[in-house]
Amino acid sequence: MKRISLLLCISLSLGLAEDIDTLIQKAYDNSFTLKAMQKEVQINFESTKTADSWDNTILSAGLTDVMLDDITDRSLEPMQTQFIALSQTIPLGGKKSISKTISDDVAMLSKLQIEDKKAMITSKITHFAYQSIIIDERLKLINAKTKNLKTIQKLQRAYQQSEENSLGVGISILQLENKQEMLRYEKEAIKKQIEKFTVTPVSTIEASLSLNALSHVDIDKHPKIKLLKQKITLQKSKSSLARAKKTPDLKVSGGYFQRDARNDYINLSFSIPLLLNGKEDTEVVKAKLSVLKSQEELKEVENSFEREVELLVKSADASTKNYNRYLNQLIPKQKKITKFIQRKNRIGKANLIQVTKSKNLTIALKEHSLDELQRYFKAYSKLRYYQ
Repeated sequence: MKRISLLLCISLSLGLAEDIDTLIQKAYDNSFTLKAMQKEVQINFESTKTADSWDNTILSAGLTDVMLDDITDRSLEPMQTQFIALSQTIPLGGKKSISKTISDDVAMLSKLQIEDKKAMITSKITHFAYQSIIIDERLKLINAKTKNLKTIQKLQRAYQQSEENSLGVGISILQLENKQEMLRYEKEAIKKQIEKFTVTPVSTIEASLSLNALSHVDIDKHPKIKLLKQKITLQKSKSSLARAKKTPDLKVSGGYFQRDARNDYINLSFSIPLLLNGKEDTEVVKAKLSVLKSQEELKEVENSFEREVELLVKSADASTKNYNRYLNQLIPKQKKITKFIQRKNRIGKANLIQVTKSKNLTIALKEHSLDELQRYFKAYSKLRYYQ
């Protein structure tokens, strides 16, 4: 019965385990930030529908020269009229077409912001997930090391060694318990960090600690670079609009005036602003400078991306070499030393305390190898942002 219960618990645990890609997809689906950004995209695309529309026609109606002593008498003088009028601003210089282009640029910009946010979420969840898995491995090693230290403590008493040695081992055991407690807290804190993105609770995370092959990074395809290029396009469109505004819009007005006991008449007028203060020229200069500013920002980010990717690849390569050195050379050699000591123990030239200490040295090397794994996956996680 106990065996069946154990198997059931294991099955449930495996069923609740989530891989990194599943967590990332959950974040994409549930993130409040992404949902808000998607609404912003919808707003911007709605704006494009009327971006090139003319301003609304203005309807006016009214009475002129109302006599207060008899407001109903509308035939006392020629200026007494009842009128209805329409006015319309006619855009010139292609401003509405450029406004539509600007609206399209803004909508595309908001879409690219979402892609950049998703890349950041992918990187962070990958980092937190591997941190959590490596903590699990560290906890296993601490358990093994603690077990060995307790064995040493028992052997010290059996060999009647000094109380000082036994107390020293006891302190080491307590320090490992402290470390174990801190790692458990860190794991729980990491889970909460992931849940900030996924919104839903995270149970068990599963992923292989095999070193992944680093794929080529093409920064030109990165959403951040595309976003900045789109920003330059937007600034150029705004620059075109600033130049177009040097051609003022024309306002046309027309009205029908009705008079009692006199002939009716219509009124037509055309108005256009005079560009006398040089404001439009200033706006053109500012728009050109904004384009240059955006171009410099793009160069800065491209340079930063290239250097950062280069550093991360070198860091990952160095950690890979160090990890393989621990895995294929240092740890196997320490295991051989342990076997030599075990053989000496069988012929009475070494004791079990020395054997157990040698096993703990192997565990220490495994802990160092986990340090390299952690450095590797830190670099790998950051590289996922750039891929």
